[in-house]
Amino acid sequence: MGKSEEGFLKKLIATFRIEADERIKKINSSLFLLEKQTSSVNAKEYIEDIFREVHSLKGASRSVNLTDFEKICQSLENVFASLKSEKISVSPSLIKLFFNASDLLSKLLSETTVDKKNSASIHISELLKILEDVSMGKSEIDFQKQEVINSNDIQEFEANTEISETVRLSTSRVNKIFNQSEELITSTSFAKQQVDDLKSINTEILLFERQISSLFSSLISKIDHSTSDKNILNSFLTGFEKAGFDNSYKKEISLNLSEKIEQIKVSVKSIESNLNTLIKKSEANLYNLDANVNNLLDDVKDALMLPFSSLSDQLRNIVRNLCNEQGKEIEFQISGTSIEVDRRILDEMKVSLMHLLRNCVDHGIENSEDRILKNKRSKGVITLSTSYKDENKFEILISDDGAGINLEKIKIVALKLGIVSKDDIGKIDENKLLAFIFQSGFSTSPFITDISGRGLGLAIVRNSVEKLNGSISIETKPDKGTTFRIVLPVKLATFTGILIRTNNQKFIFPVSFVERALRIEVANIFTIENKESISIQEDTVPIIRLNDVLELSGNNIDKQISKYAYCVIINSDCNRMAFLVDEIENEQEILVRHFTKPLVKLKYFIGAALLGNDELVPIFNVQDLIKSASLGKPSYKDLTTDIPIEKSKSSILLVEDSITARALLKNILETAGYLVTTAVDGVDAYTKLRENEFQIVVSDVEMPRMNGFDLTAKIRADKKLSEVPVVLVTALERREDKEKGIDVGANAYIVKSSFEQSNLLEVISRFI
Repeated sequence: MGKSEEGFLKKLIATFRIEADERIKKINSSLFLLEKQTSSVNAKEYIEDIFREVHSLKGASRSVNLTDFEKICQSLENVFASLKSEKISVSPSLIKLFFNASDLLSKLLSETTVDKKNSASIHISELLKILEDVSMGKSEIDFQKQEVINSNDIQEFEANTEISETVRLSTSRVNKIFNQSEELITSTSFAKQQVDDLKSINTEILLFERQISSLFSSLISKIDHSTSDKNILNSFLTGFEKAGFDNSYKKEISLNLSEKIEQIKVSVKSIESNLNTLIKKSEANLYNLDANVNNLLDDVKDALMLPFSSLSDQLRNIVRNLCNEQGKEIEFQISGTSIEVDRRILDEMKVSLMHLLRNCVDHGIENSEDRILKNKRSKGVITLSTSYKDENKFEILISDDGAGINLEKIKIVALKLGIVSKDDIGKIDENKLLAFIFQSGFSTSPFITDISGRGLGLAIVRNSVEKLNGSISIETKPDKGTTFRIVLPVKLATFTGILIRTNNQKFIFPVSFVERALRIEVANIFTIENKESISIQEDTVPIIRLNDVLELSGNNIDKQISKYAYCVIINSDCNRMAFLVDEIENEQEILVRHFTKPLVKLKYFIGAALLGNDELVPIFNVQDLIKSASLGKPSYKDLTTDIPIEKSKSSILLVEDSITARALLKNILETAGYLVTTAVDGVDAYTKLRENEFQIVVSDVEMPRMNGFDLTAKIRADKKLSEVPVVLVTALERREDKEKGIDVGANAYIVKSSFEQSNLLEVISRFI
């Protein structure tokens, strides 16, 4: 066994001991209640509780390969199964046996290590034999003579039992501790600002000392020489002469002033010395505070670490269920899941991984017949692997050996949605083209169901990855498959930002999106295709004035008077862009204060940071900036918003035989601004389609005279109507029904059991 495997096993055993200890305590607690019960109803409840805990304990012990532990739990489970089926009944001797078994498990647990998993002193075989006999109803057994743990064993166990070195805390409590620890970052910022303020005061005192010395020296000089200079102290000296004071009196004044000056100098020097001492102490305290806060945050982050394998079973179930739904044969392989990752990262990525796996099953892997025609194995393969890239980052690879992503379809959809112009589509490289599929509402699927084809899944994935300061990329080859490559931090890092100033206002760029922050020569800015640009490492990068994007006054640079300008180069989703700013101040760790309602959807910003000087500074949403800055207008249509005004007069044919359902759907569609015509069945609908023009058909499936499938097929066969989109809204949710909807040419299939008003409106908005 290698050192890394042994280390992982030790952590796994430690985790098991925590869980097992908790479950054994719950078992004992329920046994005490079972022993005191007088009602058969309560007895069944306690038996069920113990049965559930024993079953879970058996599964946990199997995962760490503790066979003796697993055997005892299995035998106990058999006994409780007999109790549940009333083959045997509860008795004092049986309760005593259960307690003995529980004590045995506790002793076995106390001696469990990686190197030593069994205890020869514990009579496991005797216990298993007794439990087997009991489960089979052999009530004649004398439990008094068959005690598994004798008094010596119990005394030894009690003598060697120590208070557990571990404490189990809920995730919410640990998260609360971490959040409170993060608040100390603000305290560190305040302390740093105070040190800077003290240094600034010290500088002002030094300047004051020089100024006062110069002033007094000038004053004494003028008194000593009885100057008639009319500048600084002319009236003062003239007053001396008019009063008849002689030079000796002037000298006396001069001496007194000199003494006062020296006293002031001594006082200033004392203040300066005390201030320097205070600065040194403050700097030392700041250093200690910063180190302690960082150590505390690291320790709490370590407490939040979990093995990636904690997601394995859930991911396997997701793939299994998807395969059953779609009738596909897929082999799912997971590897490298022993790495430990921040629990919050796993929580955030859980849904995203589900979407990626769904994408692989639904869009990637072909059905068996198609695979055979391509000379592939009938069973598809999806792999998920994780590995460390370095001590701070890890990588998730999700691959399938399916059809790959059709780049031509991406171009067609991109043009249709207005993401890119016809003139530019041919200039876009493959990486940027693939990045389009992460935009909300982008889907190359010709068919929409209640769970697929809406173009939201990959947008959710990208948002989650970027929220965690990670990156995602795609590699694809026709008929070879697709790989999603995700790089994430092992631990959630403290937020770091680049503080900039523009139009006398401060803003923060998240450093995870900042490629470079630099000063450039204004003369090097050139114009290409009516866009200001600059060459960075032989790559042309468009330059945007931040003031223009934010609609602030000011121009960031004036080529007539400025030789240099400051810019921040941002890289997101393969989009590089340089934002011109007035000043780049510094890079610093900050605590993000996320916006809440009603500011949660504030354009351009994700939150704000409180600086050490109590200044609240907005933090940019980089994606919003890039979208608005591209081509001087939004780079894509926001497909997640309400239905656009220009579609408000679109005409819809609603086909539904149920009066209630028809009234409900009609109300939803008319409230959204559509013109709705209703039909009671397929025949009625086809007649109205021939007589009037509609932008879309929304139809039920099960109807008299002509059902929704037949209506859809008839529409597709009619040259005049073949391009009209059809959305089926039905109670039929079997896979075969959905496949039939695809076969007859429907564009979307929404199951009524999962129906939501917003889903229907969103689907309709995609087609008209």
